[in-house]
Amino acid sequence: MQAHVFVANSPDFADLLPTTWSELSDQGLVVPRHVIGQAQWQLTPTGWLEGIRLSGTLESDECRERCIILIKALKAVIDGQRDVPLDRSVDHWSLAAATSLPMGWIFNAIRSELLSVVFPGRRLNAYWDSGGRSFRVPPTFGMT
Repeated sequence: MQAHVFVANSPDFADLLPTTWSELSDQGLVVPRHVIGQAQWQLTPTGWLEGIRLSGTLESDECRERCIILIKALKAVIDGQRDVPLDRSVDHWSLAAATSLPMGWIFNAIRSELLSVVFPGRRLNAYWDSGGRSFRVPPTFGMT
């Protein structure tokens, strides 16, 4: 999946001071993805989560409903297999097909631990396994 990058010298960001990007990077909200002659930045999982928090999306009914749909799909991955102490693997294409949620949103939601933010106190501990290029769902997923 291709990540979106922000081009620092884009007209959209003309009002920003050049140091803004470095300050955001120092706060762990963006990482540099520069190409020759062009400064580009990508949101980190923390930056994505902070962006949806600042935009008000985090508290929206739509965000909560998307989280519920994703939780149900992740639980289905381990359904009937909780007695096996191994994390289960699922790719974002399968999750997108099962949920009708955008792949990018699924990817960002899991990487940023959005589910645990929306539903604190529950083990919503699915995670991205970059080596396996898939999400991993522990058998304890969803437990309190």
